[in-house]
This record gives sequence, C-alpha cells and structure tokens, in this order.
Amino acid sequence: MINRPWMKLRPDFDWRVPHVFASGLAVFQAALERSPDGTAVDYFGREISYAQIDAMSGRLAQRLIARGFAQGDRLAAMMQNIPEFVIAMIAAWKAGGAFLPISPMNTARELSIILNDARPSALIIERANHSASYQKMERSVWRPTTLFLADAFSHAGAEVAVPAAPAELVPESLLELISAEHGDALVQLDGGSIDPQDDALLVYTSGTTGVPKAAVISHSATGIGASYGADIYGLANGDTVLALAPVFHMTGLMTTVMTSLFLSGKLVMAYRFNPATYIDVIARTKPAFTAGPPTAFMALMQAGGDLATLGCFKSIGLGGAPVPPTILGEIKAAFGIAAQTGYGMTETGGATILTPIELRDITPVDPQSGALAIGIPCAGVDAWILNDDGTRAGPREIGEIVLQTPTNMNRYWNRTEQTGETLRPDGLRSGDVGFYDEDGWFYLVDRKKDVIIAGGYKVWPREVEDVIYASGQVLEVAVIGIQDPYRGEMIKALVVPRSGTVDTDELLRFCRANLSAYKVPREIEVVERLEKTVSGKIRRVAV
Repeated sequence: MINRPWMKLRPDFDWRVPHVFASGLAVFQAALERSPDGTAVDYFGREISYAQIDAMSGRLAQRLIARGFAQGDRLAAMMQNIPEFVIAMIAAWKAGGAFLPISPMNTARELSIILNDARPSALIIERANHSASYQKMERSVWRPTTLFLADAFSHAGAEVAVPAAPAELVPESLLELISAEHGDALVQLDGGSIDPQDDALLVYTSGTTGVPKAAVISHSATGIGASYGADIYGLANGDTVLALAPVFHMTGLMTTVMTSLFLSGKLVMAYRFNPATYIDVIARTKPAFTAGPPTAFMALMQAGGDLATLGCFKSIGLGGAPVPPTILGEIKAAFGIAAQTGYGMTETGGATILTPIELRDITPVDPQSGALAIGIPCAGVDAWILNDDGTRAGPREIGEIVLQTPTNMNRYWNRTEQTGETLRPDGLRSGDVGFYDEDGWFYLVDRKKDVIIAGGYKVWPREVEDVIYASGQVLEVAVIGIQDPYRGEMIKALVVPRSGTVDTDELLRFCRANLSAYKVPREIEVVERLEKTVSGKIRRVAV
C-alpha cells in the first residue's frame, strides 16, 4: 500500500470518493439552476449566459432529432475555442448522443480517417475548415447526414483574426439556428435520466504512435472528472476560468470547460492561442484559473507587454507534457504563484494524478533522476507501478504507470484488440514509465516507446531534456535517438534558442557536468521551431 501522509492536510475530506455527478449534462443543469443569468462563456467581450446556452443547445438538439439523430449517435465538432463548442457538446447530450471533438488543424486526409472511423450523424465545422478540409476529401469518404457551419467571427467582431466567410451559400448556419427567437428548447434526456455508463465523449488521441484512436468516455466519467479541478485547484463557485489549452483536446475539455461548468463559472474563450492576444484577454477578464502545457506558459512569458496582468490567477494547472523543474520556477516568478503539476491521458478522461493546492509550493524533485513530481492520485484513483515481471513495484522502482480510475475510458472505438491491451482487470496500462516515492508522490520518467538504447544503456530523453533546460540557453528541446552503426542509437538534441543562438560547446560542457557520459548528446542541432501536437506537446521527431 502506498503511504499517503498528505491526507492529513484535510482530515475531513475523503480522498477515496470523488464528488459524483451522473453525467456531464447533470453538471451543466446544476450550473443552470444555480446561476441561470450568470455568464457561462465570455468570448472577446461577448457574454453568453447559462440560460442562453441552455436555449441555444436545446434548439440545436431539436434540429438534430428532427433530422434523424438517434440515441447513441455521434455529433462531431471541428472548431477552435469558440462558444459554439460548448453549445454543441450540451446539445449532443440533450439529443441522447455522444460528442466528438475534432482538431481544426486536421487536413482532409486526417479528417477522412476520423469520419470513416466514427461515422458521426452530424458535423459542425468552421467555414475555413469546410473549404480547406471537408470539401477536399475523397468522394468515397463517409459523410454525415447533417452539416452545420460555425461562424466564429460573428461573435468576435474585429478583435480576432479568423477567415472571412466565403460568398457561396452553405447547407445550414449554426449561428442562425441557435440565435433564433422561436422554437422550443427541446431536451430529450436530462441529467437524471441518462445512463451513467453510456457514451458521452469520443476523443481521438493525437496520433503520435500511429493512426489515431478514439477513447470512449462515459457520462459518469465526464461528470466525475468535472469535479476534480474544484478541490485540487482550490476554486470557488463562480470563478472565471481561461480556456488556454485547445478545448477539442482532453486537457482543455475537462480541465477548463467541464471545471468551469462544475463551478457555474465564466469560461473565457479566445479562438486560438496567440500569446499577445491572451495577455490582453487576461488583463480584461482577470481569470482565477487556467491550465495548459509548459510551452503555452513559456510563450506567455516571452510575449512581452504588461506581464503584471499575469498576477490575477489564484491557481494554475500545468500538464499535458513533461514539465522541466526550471520552468516551474520561471512560472512562479512571472505569475506570482507556483503552478500545480498534473498527469493524465485521453484514455483516463483527463488528469487523474494532480498536485493539491496546499502542496504546490513543495512539489518535490527526485534527487536521483532530477524529475519533477507530477502529483498524487485524485479521489477514487489507484495508481501503481508495474515491474517488467508483472508485479507491483515498491517506492522508487521504475516501471509502467497503471491507473484504475472512475474516469477510465469505456473502450477504444472500433478497436477491440487494442482495448484489451490497454484496459486490463487491474487497471489501464499507460505506456508511460515512472515511479513513486515514500510520501506517495508520483514521477513521470518518459514514454515507454521513447527510450533510447545507446551502447546497451537505457537513456530516457526526459532526463536529458531537463538538464538542457536547466542550462538556461534554450526555450524548447527535444531529445531523440538516431541510428548509429557502433552504438545502436546515438543521442541527438534539437534545441530552440531562448534568445539569439546557442553556444553548443558550452551546452555540451554543461551536459557532461550533469549527466553520465552515455547520456550526453553526441550531436546538438539548433532549429527555429519544434513540431508539436495539437495540445502543445513537443513531438520528438527530426525537423
């Protein structure tokens, strides 16, 4: 049994039992009852109340059902961080279906893969994506029977750069439908009548390990996951939440959108991440909380302007990608508070290992590996480490992280074999390598598949990257293994300069002073940028 002395912080709080909502729709309906006239979404100054979201989503649900949308069908949404995303998600649940967010960065080929796999009955898509991706798909690709076009510029006016609307007419305008003053706000299902184990979300993985797979998240998991943020981040009802991460990704969807609904709060959306724009949005709205990957916060700190506005946050969630310890210190200096690290997967319905607000100033760094702790298991979560021989590891023994959580996915969509490989009776196999210490803190070492075998030694890229970040010379780094006829693999570091250029000789000397010889990169390449996933996670690939 893992020791958990941190439980003493809240002796009256049962960490084993999460706050339970039967569904994500029940979370929204509770917020609606508490604050019908309160602002649900702020989009560049346009405020939409919970009552308005209820009416708009009801009209959309009514239209979907009228066009044949049946219980269990999928409503896909391909859009940026705009209010229509929240409206579409609630409408899908009201109509008895599941919500399927799709990255608006997807090409025609990538969109085709998802449509052929998930076969949604309806699709809501931004005009730019309609012309750039949807209309360029092969004729053989499966297409939904109902298509709506979303117009982000109708909300934002001139304050956000979005593509202009094409002149030709389109099948149906979502904005016209949801803005209509007539029609009943039809609700086929309510939060109390939904089966908690039915499908609520289909969220595709970022596809870094091959063809993307959709994790199917239940209504129960969605409702429970919405509750985690309130306690962990010390948030109160009515707090303002900034959607920093893309909401079509699990981090943004659960940690910002669902957390905001759980709080009956105001969700601030700003289309697409742009550091200068977000600095202005933060100054205007003064959010209490946001969450995102380290790259986003680093970009905000590099944006210039009045960074004093960053002091409005009372808590910050940091995850979605490994966090170098040095970055944590920089964030505290810029924002005035320590960020709270976390860990989760699309397959676990979001973050399930998090750092409570009471412990954010003492997040430990492992003295041996230099890894920063990712947190402690949330309520109802059993996390443990699997040895290579299939036994449970003890403290500081490195192995695969296994998670048994109330928010674990039901299955992979159309992937029976892969579901069985990932979901086991004792927990979900993460594919991530880590360990825990004597106080119950968990640490992420690296992705199991990313290990580099150099001269017979295992090298975890994350450890090398953390050392390179600590040099102070680089803004971003990716460590990869490249083939070497003698050593099998050779370690190479791709680095983006923090300012100007990188003194590679000095950087190598720093690495030699802080790493074993076999872990020191044999090659350092200075690049202008590194490839990233849609969630902002750096991809370890050559550029």
